[in-house]
Amino acid sequence: GILHRQRKVHLTRQESRWASAGDRFSCYDLPWGRLGLLSGADALFPEAPLVLASQGADLIAISAALMGPKPMPGKKQYAFGIESPWFWHLWRIKANETDTFIAAANLGAPYMGYSGVFAPSFPDRRERIADGNGAEQLTVAINAADDHAALRHKESMGRRQPHLYAKLAHT
Repeated sequence: GILHRQRKVHLTRQESRWASAGDRFSCYDLPWGRLGLLSGADALFPEAPLVLASQGADLIAISAALMGPKPMPGKKQYAFGIESPWFWHLWRIKANETDTFIAAANLGAPYMGYSGVFAPSFPDRRERIADGNGAEQLTVAINAADDHAALRHKESMGRRQPHLYAKLAHT
């Protein structure tokens, strides 16, 4: 059955002709931890995953059919001691910014694809990235005993200065 519902908040002009936007981002407590949900373009707005992280999300699940931004493949990146052609992947960066795991499922061609499961810190050998097209099953073990305290601590969220962001809410 249906456990929870999440309505897409940021609708495209075309979607707003037949759908009404949601009015909140919510987390849901499940036996294994706290789940946040994002749909489509909601994941591209920087505030959306941050709101879920501030609510204590352990994992943010994203379902989408986005055309971009695509990861920047090519030369391997060696930043932070990581050797990866997908270092600058949008979902990896969001996982790090929010101190959450990100599980993103995005349609393949002609959409950007590159679904995956990304860890809040890198390097993390549990990360899995789909090759861009076709169906794949990605499995990542999240050890509640080890990961839970670090996920709930949200060090990066504690360093924010929300009083400096007030103008964002009024623009």
